[in-house]
Amino acid sequence: MIARTLIKGSVGQGGANDATDVRVVQRLLNYWLVPSGLPRLTINGVAGPATLAAITSFQRATAMTPSGRIEPGAGIEALFNRHLFHLVDSIGLSVISEYVDKSKASREALADPAVGDAVRKYIDALRRLA
Repeated sequence: MIARTLIKGSVGQGGANDATDVRVVQRLLNYWLVPSGLPRLTINGVAGPATLAAITSFQRATAMTPSGRIEPGAGIEALFNRHLFHLVDSIGLSVISEYVDKSKASREALADPAVGDAVRKYIDALRRLA
């Protein structure tokens, strides 16, 4: 899925920490933090202590190995999918929810050209916001 390419390098403990990638991760973490009742991160492109703590908290909450780092690939995909699931729930998009299994993204359904195109446009918008 294209979400795997949302960031170019790793973000967090020992990561490349490109400012644009850090802002993308901070924004996605905020979409998880706020509904979880945790404090929002400042989106500043700096992988400081609050960002590292949020990454580790997210990893623990989602049964990932708590490395303190989000990698391109499965790491960013897990974070993006959590955001996408929250988005679908919060605005009740039943059409999209047919394509999303809440326990795991259905790769076959998300490969549907119409859904895939919408997700790609959304990911491009997230990158531009960073």
